[in-house]
Amino acid sequence: MLLGCVPPPTPEEVTAQHVASCREAGLAPDTDAHRLCLLLEAQNDRLLALERRLLLLESLALGPRPSFRGCCY
Repeated sequence: MLLGCVPPPTPEEVTAQHVASCREAGLAPDTDAHRLCLLLEAQNDRLLALERRLLLLESLALGPRPSFRGCCY
């Protein structure tokens, strides 16, 4: 394992984080609002993962970019 790298959380840990986040928001378990909160948390995770993948692909496609030090724009 690379220094500074941590393994991704397990699905159980992710679920526990989502439940804790929704409870901190003041939503009671076993309510429609709580279930919707859990769905939104999972959707946000998927969107963040997609954004990271797109940024990686974009950086690979564009390649290294020159830095223009002292330029006016």
